[in-house]
Amino acid sequence: MGPDTERIEQELRKLTTYARGAPITAADVRALVAGAIETEIFDLTRAVVRKDTRGAIGTLERLLGEGQAPQQILALLLWQFRVLLFASAMKSSADAERMAKAIRSSPGAIARWQGEARRISRADVTRAYEALYATDLAIKQGRTEPETAMMLCVLDLCGVAGADPRELIVGEPPRR
Repeated sequence: MGPDTERIEQELRKLTTYARGAPITAADVRALVAGAIETEIFDLTRAVVRKDTRGAIGTLERLLGEGQAPQQILALLLWQFRVLLFASAMKSSADAERMAKAIRSSPGAIARWQGEARRISRADVTRAYEALYATDLAIKQGRTEPETAMMLCVLDLCGVAGADPRELIVGEPPRR
């Protein structure tokens, strides 16, 4: 939430009302606080970029276990990779402003991804887009359970051999 103390106070009031005196859990925060899932997706994307399979799968399992919709996770992952793509092309802080405007993001979001962008090639980003698209199609075509498709996608994004959601799409051979 950043330094917006008014918003923090508002979210704390909402959590307190919801909890009615019971302890507030991390799941409560993720379910009720606007922006909480975006933080989790940021962590998921960062784990994927770092090829931290255990961390990525753990985060995905937690999100799914808390009832987050696979399609929402997928959409936010796609958004993160879009920001990552723009961050990889950034050469100066002036670029951040221009790029942020182009994708309706903030210069801060693009700058935060700049360090991670050094860890991933354009080919990796392209491959990620293909995996995310194939996962979306597989879910929409009913080729597999959405949770299974998401697991396969995250494994593929982490670079696990043999994990390729494009194989779930009818008529499209794997491109490895």
